[in-house]
Amino acid sequence: DQVYGRFMHMPVRFFDQSSTGVLLSRITFDIGQIMDAGLNVLTVVVKDSVLAIGLLTVMLWTDWQLTLFCLIMLPGAALSIKVVSKRQRRLSRETQNIMGSLTQILDESLSGQRIVKIFGGQNYEIARFGNANKQVRQLTVKRASTSAMNSGFTVFLIAVAIAGLIYFAGIRAQSGELTAGAFISFMGSMML
Repeated sequence: DQVYGRFMHMPVRFFDQSSTGVLLSRITFDIGQIMDAGLNVLTVVVKDSVLAIGLLTVMLWTDWQLTLFCLIMLPGAALSIKVVSKRQRRLSRETQNIMGSLTQILDESLSGQRIVKIFGGQNYEIARFGNANKQVRQLTVKRASTSAMNSGFTVFLIAVAIAGLIYFAGIRAQSGELTAGAFISFMGSMML
C-alpha cells in the first residue's frame, strides 16, 4: 500500500517522463521484492547470525590460527560478491525498464488494436514488440552468464582456500599442534 501511495503522490512531471508500462512494472516488481525481503529478513538476521557466531566460536576454540587463515580469505569472496551484486542490480533495473516498455507496447497495441489495423500498423507493432522482447532475452542471458561466472569464480576461490587450509593444517599437524579430530571438527564448522 505504501509503494502505491508513494506513486500516487508523485508529481505530474514524474508520470509524464515515465510510461504506464514502466510504472506498472516498477510497482509490481518492487512490491514483490519488498514482500520477499520482509519474509526473509528475520530468518537471515536471527538464525544465520546465531549460527555464524556459534560456528566461528567452535572454529576459534579448535584452532585460532586456522580460523585466522580462513578470515584472511574473506575479503576476496566479499569483493566478488560486491562486484557481481552491483552488476546484477544494474541488469535487473534494465530488465525492469524493458519489461515496462514491453508492457506498454502490449497495452497500446492490444487496447488500440482497431486503430493499428485501420492504419496498417501491424508490422510496426510486431517489430516494436520483437525489439523489446529481444532486449529482455539479451538481458536475461547477461544475468544468467553473470551468475554462472560468479559461481565458477566462487568455486575457484573455495578450492584455493581449502587447498591452502589443508596445506597449512598439514604443517600444523606435522608439528603436533593439530590433531586429525580437531581438523575434522574445524572443517565441519567451516563448511556449515
